[in-house]
Amino acid sequence: MKQTAVEWYEKEINSLLEKYESKEISTLDFIIIKHNLFDTAKEMEKQQIFDAYEKGFFDERNGKSPDEEKYYNQTFKK
Repeated sequence: MKQTAVEWYEKEINSLLEKYESKEISTLDFIIIKHNLFDTAKEMEKQQIFDAYEKGFFDERNGKSPDEEKYYNQTFKK
């Protein structure tokens, strides 16, 4: 199963916090990396929205009723 953008961001930010708390990275590095992670998560979310839209459009064109809950569970639930 895929990760949602939010799940990915949470995992990455927790890892980054560990490095910051153990003094592996500076405050400035933490801020820069955190910002970059957030930008990446936003791009991931955008792609996930596009993918969901395409799936719904494809299903609708093929006479299937879009089922958002089913799509989410199949794509992102463990």
